Amino acid sequence: MKLNIKKSRLEINKTTKEKALEYFDYLPEEVVNYQKGLDLYKDIPYSIIAFEELIDAIEAANLIFLGDFHTFDQSSKNLERLLKKFFNRSHNITLGVEFVHIKHQNYIEDYLNNIITEREFLESINYKESWRFPWIHYKTFFQLARENKFQIVALNSEGDINQRDIEAAKVINQYMTVKPKDYFFILFGELHILPNRLPKITKELSDIDFNEIIIHQNLEDIY
Repeated sequence: MKLNIKKSRLEINKTTKEKALEYFDYLPEEVVNYQKGLDLYKDIPYSIIAFEELIDAIEAANLIFLGDFHTFDQSSKNLERLLKKFFNRSHNITLGVEFVHIKHQNYIEDYLNNIITEREFLESINYKESWRFPWIHYKTFFQLARENKFQIVALNSEGDINQRDIEAAKVINQYMTVKPKDYFFILFGELHILPNRLPKITKELSDIDFNEIIIHQNLEDIY
């Protein structure tokens, strides 16, 4: 049975990687080099913890980085499961997302406030061309935000990968300065949230102290 489970997981991983590659004509050199950064972390000893231990660790943090494998819907579904654990708690929630450009924050507000329709929102942010990964993976967060009164913050930008991390870190710090007690969940690509990348840049740019937790979901060498 264990062999069958392992085989199924490997097949899922292979399929999701193939789907991801379909969105690119080729992998840019900077992406290939970025992937090499994983080598620093794959040999660290890891251990399995219970789900409630994870919830306790998140509850002790201000900033929660969660890896997003853009073609695999379980990445976003896991975030949905975690968010639901933190509704109606003492602190509010803010959700930062990579799939919307910073310059389109106003369209997020309009969509959440039902000023524009879903179709108008997607057209306004040029979703099909700017992100391209399945919208159905992310749609539910907007419904949850309406129902539970939390804010969604755009974190994407132009430039190379490092510059995009810097711009995202700036926005994260802006919101954390205003709402330091929020649970600030960040849904961003797996490689971006390696400890020496977006989390490190965010801390370096911050004027306040905060606790963070990094939750990887699809780093295959570790997995």
